[in-house]
Amino acid sequence: MIEIDTESLVPIYSQLIFQIKRAIVLGDLTHGQSMPSVRSLAGDIGVNMHTINKAYKLLVDEGVLVQEKKGFKVSEKEVIQTSVENSQQIQQKIDELLIDSLIFGIDLDALMETRLYVMKGCDTDDLDD
Repeated sequence: MIEIDTESLVPIYSQLIFQIKRAIVLGDLTHGQSMPSVRSLAGDIGVNMHTINKAYKLLVDEGVLVQEKKGFKVSEKEVIQTSVENSQQIQQKIDELLIDSLIFGIDLDALMETRLYVMKGCDTDDLDD
């Protein structure tokens, strides 16, 4: 479920937060579902327990997760919403990426194919097959 890119400039806790939110939006994690324990997730993905705990606590602060006596659960509330402002910001970033792609000669068909694979949750490495 969660994959961490240790070569990325994005902090690991931020990657965790993004991936957990993405899993909720895609329905891989459902409201009220228990999260993996800090210890087990740290072991599964090879990340320090303090990093997992930091990500979980920040998600609690955002209302995405709730902390219980034993562990964390996905909040029952619908917290992750797409606002008009967020949609506009995302559209602006997409437009900038498309312009950059044209400047650097990236094939738009290949870019769209990659986008579809990512949206379906597939591994982009499968594109070469």
